[in-house]
Parts: sequence; structure tokens; C-alpha cells
Amino acid sequence: MSRLAVFPRQPVLLIIAALVFAGCSTFAPESPPCVGDQDCPSGTLCFAEGCGDPGSGIVVEVEGVAQSNHKARDFAIDDGTLGATQNFALGAPLVISGQLQRELSAGNPADRTSYTETVVVRAVGTSSLLPGVTRSFETTFDKPEFGFYEMSLGAGTFKVTATPANPQVPPAISSATVGSSSIAPSVSFAFPAVDTQALTGQLVKKLTQLEPILISSGLDGGLPPDVDVQLFDPATDQPLSQRFPVGATEGGFTIPVSPEARMKSKLAFVASPREPGVAVPTKRFVLETPLPEAIALEYGDYGEAGDLVGRVVDERSIPVVDAHVVIEGAVVGDGVFRSKIVKTDAEGEFHLRVLGSKSDGAFQITVAPPETSPAAYLRKNISVTVSFDANQQKWVANMKPAAIVLADRLVATGRVVSASDPDAGVPNVGVTATFQGDEGGATGEVRSLPVDPAEALSDANGDFTMRLDPGMWRFEYRAGGQVPLITRLVKISQLRDTMGNEIDDVTLSPVPLSNGRTVNGTVTGLKGNQLEAGLSFAKLRFFRVTPIGGKRVSVLLGESICDESGRYTVVLPTVMKMSNSGGLPATP
Repeated sequence: MSRLAVFPRQPVLLIIAALVFAGCSTFAPESPPCVGDQDCPSGTLCFAEGCGDPGSGIVVEVEGVAQSNHKARDFAIDDGTLGATQNFALGAPLVISGQLQRELSAGNPADRTSYTETVVVRAVGTSSLLPGVTRSFETTFDKPEFGFYEMSLGAGTFKVTATPANPQVPPAISSATVGSSSIAPSVSFAFPAVDTQALTGQLVKKLTQLEPILISSGLDGGLPPDVDVQLFDPATDQPLSQRFPVGATEGGFTIPVSPEARMKSKLAFVASPREPGVAVPTKRFVLETPLPEAIALEYGDYGEAGDLVGRVVDERSIPVVDAHVVIEGAVVGDGVFRSKIVKTDAEGEFHLRVLGSKSDGAFQITVAPPETSPAAYLRKNISVTVSFDANQQKWVANMKPAAIVLADRLVATGRVVSASDPDAGVPNVGVTATFQGDEGGATGEVRSLPVDPAEALSDANGDFTMRLDPGMWRFEYRAGGQVPLITRLVKISQLRDTMGNEIDDVTLSPVPLSNGRTVNGTVTGLKGNQLEAGLSFAKLRFFRVTPIGGKRVSVLLGESICDESGRYTVVLPTVMKMSNSGGLPATP
């Protein structure tokens, strides 16, 4: 592949997520909405999504240290009112509380009793004010008195699940919105009653006229795999039972069923390996009600597991070392198999224990090289066959293709300059590029393995170089001092020259840096009924909530950590138009 510079020092690839150009295009991409602040109208700055008012859409996340009960809270700042001094009063820690109960009979709220055995309560959700910011909290309550509990958590909208330590008791699920008022939400749980007659059955590979082929059967010996089964509501995918083990020798299982579950027209029965990489597929069955006394469920004969040795190399046949590898896909019987995640060794080899694929190309291999490797991320359809090797007296797996060849990453070069002198490069600027998704994230597909962020430091001339996979990347520039955090969205795409040759070198538009404005203040909170002077080492993140690519996202503007007295200082992009609330004048 040729190594050619593309449009040096031109605004080539600073674009919003909605601007996409073909990877095989022979013409220059569309101009970005802005390269620097000088391209924007008065009162606005250049951000990742284009020109915008840095004083609008500001939301601040404030969180106490890990040992504090003050979890993350969000503060929306009215447009144009972010002053030079901005204090945050967290008040009392956010909590949810309620009572844990156990139904004695189905559908009768009056026929309940307090549940005082050990329960794990877990809340998983998102911030109500910061799109894309997820939060999760978990607390174990050991023998809560009269079933009452109180749990500290952050602000947001959550799905809250209470799971008893006793596996015979099904979990209970509720929801809560926290932080929208000073009143703590009440979230109580009523664990379903369970029939004295449970659902029993046998899980097998295949039913034959002679005898069933059991999951634990095989010629390679060893311990049988650990498989669990669980009931779900097929309409909502909410669990109706906890996970229960399948018998190691006969494939038998027993699941308590609540009257609530039996009243549904259908139930989803999911069998899956207990640990990642176990050579048993995950399979979902649909059960019609009323349930029989006993059932036999057939996986389909997915075969035996075999030892696979594969190899990963780059385009020059050089081994790719320390790449993460995973294989997944459909097996015979329509189950879904996922291998363990392993690393390639010094020879680029990886070793996995896998099942055979259902058909040619039914498996997908994912290879994620480390950030330091010149080789690119790859997802590729493959086939795997498993056969018994009489010489080795074991089952072996063969992959087609036998070796995985990775293309090169694209070489992105950029420059950081002074806004007052575009010819003067700025040294020692930390640059971090974080992968946002393929095709600008438009596909919505979640990668099987994450892509490591790329990091670089600008040299004495302000130049830096990174190797990046094709896709959308968020660049963050951290210069320190009075320069605020600068962010850009960059579409990295394979181009071709007019002769059709691939161009692997991508030149990014220069990024101008200018001084921002300093905001400081104090973070306080309540401890009991007493006001604390300041929350030591509380963390703050300043975001700008704005549309990008048709959806609202949270763009990080700056972050800070309080000192021992709860005071913080942060540098933010300069607000061009200030209110009368004590804000600083704009920097020329």
C-alpha cells in the first residue's frame, strides 16, 4: 500500500457524526462545519459537533469519594448563568428505601409477610440529565429487620432488582427515578410465592429411540460442563426465577415456579454455561402453559469440543502479539456458542477450546490488537469443524481460514497550534482518541471486543501521530494550564487516490488552542442534619448536552477534583456572551 499525504494542512476530516463519505471515493470529503473558533459566529465556539454556545446546555456531575454516601448528582446550569464562582450543595445523600416482603398466596397483597433473609439489591440505569452516562449500584442487606432497607445511590432512572440469597425465591424487579425531588423514592418488593410442585426435567443433547445423548457424554473425558437454567418472561425478558444448575451426570434440573409465572401463556426457558467459554451453547426454549409435570428439552447434538490452534499475522506475515481473540456463533441445534477471550502469544498463536460451527461461515472471529500494534481490528466470518484425532486420542478443531490476516491501521497525523499564531505548534499536549463506532456509530452494532483508546503527545513542533482503525473517533486535547479541554469528532476512513490506490496516511486538520475561563467553587453536603464544610476530594465533570447525529449526547468540557476543604478549580471553554451573574468577560 502506498504511503501518501492527503491534503496536508487542510480541514479534511473534522466532521460531525452525520457526515459520511465513501471509503473508495476519489474526491475530497465535504468541508467540516468548523476547524477552529475563528470559523464560528460571534458568541459561539468550535466543538466536536460544530459551532455552539459554550454557555448553553451545561450539566455538571458531582460525586463524592468512594467511601462517601454522596453518589453522583447532576446539576443543570441555566443557559448563560455559569459564573466565575459556582458552588454545589449536594444536601443529604440520595437514597431509595422500602420493605422486602414475601407473598404467601398469588394475587393477594394482604397475604404477605416481611422478608428478613439476605437480599442483594442492585440498581442499574442512566442519568436523567446526561444522555449516555450510565450508573449502577449494589448493596447486600443481611437479615434486614422487619424487611426494611435503605440504599445509597446516585441520580438517575433505574431498574432495581432484589435477589434473595435463597435461590428458591424468585427475584423481584421495580423501577425508580432518583434525584428529581428531595423526597426519597419508596421502592418495595414482594417476592412471589412458589408452588410446592416445581418444574422438573432433563436437558439433553439429542433424544434417540435407544437412549438420550447426555450433555455430560463425550470421548475426551474430564469433568462435565457446568450448565444453568432459568425462566424468563418472553414479553419483557424479565427473570421469573433464579439460575439453577443442571445435573452433572443425567442433565436433570428442578426450577421452582411462581403462580404469577404459571398464569402467563408462555415462558422462556434459557440454558447457558455457568462460566464463559464452556463448550456448551446457550439455547432459548419457549414453553407453553399449563406446564407439564416434567419435560425433556433437546439442545440438538452440538457435537464435541475440540482444541483449536490459530494464528494472527499482519499483511507482512509478521505475528500480531497480545491481540485479544474470541469466537462466537451458531452451532448445530441452533444454540449460540461463545469461546473464552484469549491472547495471542509471541508467535501470534492463540489456543481455544471450541465447538463446531453450524455451517460454513456461521462463526465469527473477532481480533482486537493492542493500541501499540500497527494491525487493525477485525471481525470475520469463519468455519470450524471438530473431529477425533486417533493419533492424539483427542478431539481437535480446524478453522477455515487457518490463519487470520489483519490489515494495517490507518496512520493519522495531526498538529496542535496556537489560536493566536497558527504557525506556532504547541508541544506536550496530550491527545487521546476513543473509538465511537463503525460508520460513525450509525449501525448501532456493539463490538465483541473493545478497541483500546489511542494516546499520543505532541512534539516540539506540535505534531503527533496515531495508528487508528477506520470509524468514528472522539479526540480529546489536554494542554493544561489555562487551556480548556478541546474535543473533536473525526471520521477516519480509507481513501483512494485518482489511480485507485489505497491511501493509508490521513492528515487531520490542525487544532488551535486558546485560553479558556476559570471557574471555581466549593462542594458541600449534609451529614445527618449537619452541613459539612466541604466534601474532600469530590469529583466534578462539566458537560455540554447537545445533539450530534440526530441524538442528544453529553460532551465533556472539563473535570476537576476538590481539595481537602472541598474547593475546586476548572478551566472551561470561554463563554462569549455572559450574563450579569458574575461571569468573566470573553477572552479576545
